[in-house]
Amino acid sequence: MAKDKIIKGKTANLYSLSSSLFIIYLSSLIFTYFIYGFISYQFRVFDFITENAPLQHPLLFVLLFVFIFVGLCVFLFFDSSRITILILHFFSALTFIFLFIISNSNGWVEYENTLYTVSGIFLLSAYCAWLLGKVIIKKINILFQKYSILIFIIFCIFYFVYFSNLATERHNRFYSQLYDMGWEHQVLYNLSTTGAPYSTVESKDGIINWADHTSFIYYLLVPFYKLFPSVEFMLIFQILAVILASFLIFLLADIVLKNKFYAAVISLAFLLHPSVQGFLLEDFHPTTLALPLFFLLILFAEKKNFIGLITCIFLLSAVREEFVFFSFFVGLYLLLTRKINFGNFLYIIVISYAMAVIALVIMNFSGKVISDYNRFYFLTNKFWGVVSVVFVNPLFIFRQIFTAERLDFLLLTGVSLLFLFFLHRPGWVLILPGFLFTIFSKHVPHFLVGYHYSVIFICAIFTGIIYFLNETNWNKDKIIVLISVLMFFVNYFYGNISSKSIQLVNVNPELAITKPDFIYKNWIGYYKNLRGEKDPEIKEYIKTIPPSLKVAADPFIAPHVSGRRYIYHIKNYDWADVVIDRKESSGTYPNFKLIKETKLWKVYKKM
Repeated sequence: MAKDKIIKGKTANLYSLSSSLFIIYLSSLIFTYFIYGFISYQFRVFDFITENAPLQHPLLFVLLFVFIFVGLCVFLFFDSSRITILILHFFSALTFIFLFIISNSNGWVEYENTLYTVSGIFLLSAYCAWLLGKVIIKKINILFQKYSILIFIIFCIFYFVYFSNLATERHNRFYSQLYDMGWEHQVLYNLSTTGAPYSTVESKDGIINWADHTSFIYYLLVPFYKLFPSVEFMLIFQILAVILASFLIFLLADIVLKNKFYAAVISLAFLLHPSVQGFLLEDFHPTTLALPLFFLLILFAEKKNFIGLITCIFLLSAVREEFVFFSFFVGLYLLLTRKINFGNFLYIIVISYAMAVIALVIMNFSGKVISDYNRFYFLTNKFWGVVSVVFVNPLFIFRQIFTAERLDFLLLTGVSLLFLFFLHRPGWVLILPGFLFTIFSKHVPHFLVGYHYSVIFICAIFTGIIYFLNETNWNKDKIIVLISVLMFFVNYFYGNISSKSIQLVNVNPELAITKPDFIYKNWIGYYKNLRGEKDPEIKEYIKTIPPSLKVAADPFIAPHVSGRRYIYHIKNYDWADVVIDRKESSGTYPNFKLIKETKLWKVYKKM
């Protein structure tokens, strides 16, 4: 009897009315899901001869589940120590994992309903986090406190190798495109060879890139590019920038929270975030370089290093014109959180204003090819357009925000951090420009996970989560454990390291050319199984084309010939000396003759 009491005392924390109700609820959810699946499969009965997974025949799975669950409950009736409760927890957790990871092995229909999938992810994560917290959280905390740097470095090495291989493979299989990889590479090439950042993609003689975007940061990138002049350098440099940003997040979180376990989870959540992974797999964009600059800036502010802070503000403003706008809000945030005084805030305002004037003058002087105003509903008529919309039809703003696509974006960018960054009220100052450049945009890629436009929003939410955890009296261990579980499951469904391939991967390059909007439609995931073919012969042949010749190319091979002074879209073939087109293309080029044909491409030269 005394022994039973001791055993019950040891296992009491594993059993309660609330935990039992939780098990019943989750079990019912699983049961009803598979009953629904059973009906949707038109009542197929399992064929014992085949070796298919039980999930493909839901009746078998339901029977197995009910049999095991009833057996455990019967055993529980005679189990005075309540150890069976722990077994039930593990069984339910494994069942949930099986449900959400193996389900739809022949398809990926969950992507069509983000709300459904995110709800499932959250339920699964909540259960696993609760179970993890009951059993081994203290041991994990101790382990990370002792070996956090080593674990983090090992993961970063894996991350670098994985994405370097995937990004370069993607490029070698002709997934990268003239816009933006070819354009950005030609600008960097011309800057390094002529001293001027010219692009000829849309102009016969070329235009200064600053007419499109004022990425003055390229001047700091050029010395490194001259050592490794290639597209692969740009892709790998971008990955290094993201890894550096995660390291700075780790340092910042460790200083603020004084807990290496928390710091490691937040920095890993950054690396596994679907948006961040998307930055690395959609060509190269200088906006990604803003990530390490921003977190270095916040780190300098935390250390009261004003010289370093001002330097980072200047460099951040040099990344692209929208970061000039963002830098003002960064200064305001630092003032509100008392990391700088009002005098230092004025310095930031002066620098931001000066960079804004410089950007505006240079863009106008360069030709101002594209005005980004037309990407935003509220800026069509510039300042007075904003005023009229706000006062005449304020409901229009909310109608633009609350659409399925924008809500999907908010779900997928915020769920892995439990949306807790919204509770850091000073952080709203940083979130506001993120909303302006993503949620308020009418340009579809702005509010799709995976494009570089959400860099500002990502900066804001990871800053917000760090400082929220520093302010709150909530149980931080439970929050961090839930975030750590969520980041893995969110990555599985919407990231890249373990997710399945989705719609964009299956896009036929010919469709992508004839209907570009298809690329953007419902894109909420990334590349994994690259289906494109390699063609080493054409890559070797490109090296033999004299740099003085002007080349017009299909958008999917254009990045491979972009390291030259003149490169054109194939529609402007008459400007070029050489044309490179797809082998399957039916395009004709008067005054050009076919001189080379490879596995995938045809090369023509002007007669």
